[in-house]
Amino acid sequence: MLKLPGRIALWQEHEDPGALVVAELARAGIASGRVAVDPQTPFFTLDAMQKAGPALEFVNGAGVTAACRSLKSEREIALMQRASDMAILVHKSAASILYEGISTTEVQEFILAAYGRLGGDVTGSGLPIVLLARRPPILTASTIPRR
Repeated sequence: MLKLPGRIALWQEHEDPGALVVAELARAGIASGRVAVDPQTPFFTLDAMQKAGPALEFVNGAGVTAACRSLKSEREIALMQRASDMAILVHKSAASILYEGISTTEVQEFILAAYGRLGGDVTGSGLPIVLLARRPPILTASTIPRR
């Protein structure tokens, strides 16, 4: 895990996290100027920061965040590879249990259990999306009805 020095600022549900960010910037000596923001920051968060810090100019920080995200340690790459290997194994296993009439719920339960057996923790990830449909017949020149 990446460990960075610094303070962790927390807020209660009734408090404004945008105001907290601005207060933490002021505490660090940044009361005005340009602040780069991750472009994936939800609008309501950015809006709250802009209202709490009108002397700050919040700008798109894609150049910074993209560069940071593109750098991976050997450990991060190994974790990503492990997750990919697990996903492939789970998908192949799930495909092997399919039969006509199986429910999407049965497939979802199998997938979740398979990840668990492999040591994966998908808690909080939501349910896997399972779409099942009958395969339509393959049309060829000889099977297309003639008029």
